[in-house]
Amino acid sequence: MVYDANMTEIKSVPITFSGEFVIPVGVKRICDKAFSGCDRITAFRVEEGSEQFSIVDGKLISADKSRLLQVPMADQVICRVPACVTRLNSEAFADWRKFKRFDVDPDNQTFCSVDGVLYSKDMRRLILCPGGWTGFLRIPDGVVSVDHGAFFCCFELTGIRLPPSCIEFECSIVAGKLRAVEVDDVNPRFSSVGGVLYSKDMKRLIYFPEALGGRLRIPDGVESVEDFAFLIGSGLTEVSLPASLADIRNCLYRCFGCGLVAFKVADDNPHYTSVDGILYSRDMKELIRFPVAKGGWFVVPPQVEGIGDYAFCDCHQVERIDVPQTIIRISDNAFEGCEDRVVIDRRVRLDIY
Repeated sequence: MVYDANMTEIKSVPITFSGEFVIPVGVKRICDKAFSGCDRITAFRVEEGSEQFSIVDGKLISADKSRLLQVPMADQVICRVPACVTRLNSEAFADWRKFKRFDVDPDNQTFCSVDGVLYSKDMRRLILCPGGWTGFLRIPDGVVSVDHGAFFCCFELTGIRLPPSCIEFECSIVAGKLRAVEVDDVNPRFSSVGGVLYSKDMKRLIYFPEALGGRLRIPDGVESVEDFAFLIGSGLTEVSLPASLADIRNCLYRCFGCGLVAFKVADDNPHYTSVDGILYSRDMKELIRFPVAKGGWFVVPPQVEGIGDYAFCDCHQVERIDVPQTIIRISDNAFEGCEDRVVIDRRVRLDIY
């Protein structure tokens, strides 16, 4: 174990640790990720006299028994939430993918569970879907909102259906097998086309399921794309931008998946254009995004003056990037992950921004 100099804080625990883990009486704090990857712990125990921690059913909780801090992972697929717990630590699960269901004590006044998924007691919030939950999830009618991290690392989740009542769904989804987000026809806030989630008025693209893959033609009328609409695990290979699309920059960091080879842009889009599958500003003065899976030797066109944020981020397939003397601005993270492939003309005088 790694402690601070005063032996009052546990900073990290070896992932090879197995068996019962004992919290010394002098420990006052445990770092959020101290038990990350420690999936062989069978139970927690606190030395007598501790003023910071207590134990319920082998789980580590706060001394006042209101906050669930850490769950032992060895041979467990069910997380039983005691009646006293009102808060969950975001790092309570060393290996989130192992858990297949929540089981909440009926006397708990904060949480409840339905089909293994964790909800608020009044069933208005979906809080967490277990990482090992398998199949298609139909969210019950009456649920109004879905928490931001509700579907984090749910790699076996294949589909989600939003009920008429759900009007808040701005969550970041990491679900490698997810093929569709469906929406009830009478939902007033969201709609779905081909498994892709949009706002009801079809002006915002909210989420593209990771396992959907292939080519996406964003419908005309869509004006913006949400920051986390496309994730790096996406199987998307080509995306076409309509004339109406004005705001896509914020979702370009580590997005569109490792298989993207081309952007296409409608000829009458006033904001963007594409040449050989590469996304530029309409006037060709800024290179906005190079497709992640595009290879070969690339020479930045002479009319380009600037290279934008994360323009070549994680572009491991490109062999070489030649930057001509016409470039005057380069974002300081433009070549993140492929810096060794960049050749800059020595006559270039740069503004790094």
